[in-house]
Amino acid sequence: MLIDKSITLFVAMLLSGSMAFGQSADAVVMTVNGQPVRATTWQRYCQKQRQQAQLGQPSLKTLRQRFVDFQLMLAAAREARLDTLSTIRQPMASADELPCVGTQPVDASIETEALQLYQRRKQRVDAAGGMTLVQALLVKLPQQASKREEQQAKLLADSIATALKQGADAAPFLARYADDIDATEHQEQGVWLYPGETLPEFEVQMQQQPLGTWGDVFVSPAGYHILKVIARQPYFAYEEVRNGLLKLISQRRLRQQLRAMQQESKPTSGKDSTVCVAASKLIPAATLQDFRNELMVLAVLQREVWQKHPGTTAEWERFFAQNKKRYRWTSPRFQGVVCYAATAKDLAQAKKSIRKQPVTKWKQCIEAALNTDSTKRVQVIDGWFMQDENAAVDYAIFKRGNDDKAPASYPFVGVWGKKFKAPPSFLDALMWVKADYQEQQQQAWLTHLRQKYAVEVNDALLEETIK
Repeated sequence: MLIDKSITLFVAMLLSGSMAFGQSADAVVMTVNGQPVRATTWQRYCQKQRQQAQLGQPSLKTLRQRFVDFQLMLAAAREARLDTLSTIRQPMASADELPCVGTQPVDASIETEALQLYQRRKQRVDAAGGMTLVQALLVKLPQQASKREEQQAKLLADSIATALKQGADAAPFLARYADDIDATEHQEQGVWLYPGETLPEFEVQMQQQPLGTWGDVFVSPAGYHILKVIARQPYFAYEEVRNGLLKLISQRRLRQQLRAMQQESKPTSGKDSTVCVAASKLIPAATLQDFRNELMVLAVLQREVWQKHPGTTAEWERFFAQNKKRYRWTSPRFQGVVCYAATAKDLAQAKKSIRKQPVTKWKQCIEAALNTDSTKRVQVIDGWFMQDENAAVDYAIFKRGNDDKAPASYPFVGVWGKKFKAPPSFLDALMWVKADYQEQQQQAWLTHLRQKYAVEVNDALLEETIK
């Protein structure tokens, strides 16, 4: 009888322990706007954050704050009823329609693939002349435009070009006639383009036009264009495009996984059900819900932050002036030109041609002075240079390497410009400035959400469940 009682007591202890463990595993670790958040959701979030960490593991305090912020944005999305959108309710409806969301951990293979993709892009873009920052207007023509329609469109384009050249505010024209290259970006700030991305007629004008002024009207099959070239530079630094490349590769891999799921699943009642069957077989329901939550947060960020506060040139310039220290480079960079000349006399004439001219016009001045006929007396490369990007710059400015890599037809080399430890203008760090400005707007919105929604956190349970 004593043995029976002991066994009963032991079994009861085991059962109570299992029940306690089960309660702890699915316990409520916090409530946000009255909605409970379970421990399993918190655990999955922490696991993903730690997998994606590049420089050290985030602390419990950091994870806690990120998770609370995510849940606050999710609460705002639910309040806006974004969970009723079809793209949220059926996020796996089509692998080809999958939005760019970084759902996969950034492992070494993804980073390697991103670097390889970056190097191929940079080589291709720089070899074709680099990036050009432009504002562009387009007076469109119908495909079967009559002579009268062509004349009216040309007259309108000419009147706009004349007004802009006389100093008229470009904003109203950009709002109405922004070129479709990137309508959302063509308001005040312009957009970075590279050769091969536009119409041939547009590309020729973009490469030839001087900086800083509105050019003459030119025509293409799309209509009559008016262009302003704001800046030129080599392809972006890897740090500026890294996040986009990582997301692109993660998206590509996830699409491949979803296509494989579609192929493995048997058709039932249609496309959506086919994918849902595949998803339910291969992806846990909790993971699908996490994915839907990410889509909801992206949707509410788009609505409340990115669309409402895109930023203007004046705001970016002011933000840059207030935060210059954060844009210091880890290694110095050189802004200027590398001039390869056929003779010493040509090199001296090239140097003379850029006196009292802004650095952004040096290439144009040199080529106008020396390449005046079919014979090119100089080759000129301009823009920003880091170490190991150009042998002549490395030797003359960064004091490394040697100077024996000049083209055989242009053996005389001049390197003129200035070395900087940080971008001298916000335009030279525009990608970073725009990203940081958006982050500031997002933090301001999060401050509002913290005041709007009540948050209760069981910190002891948070810590216990991720040990």
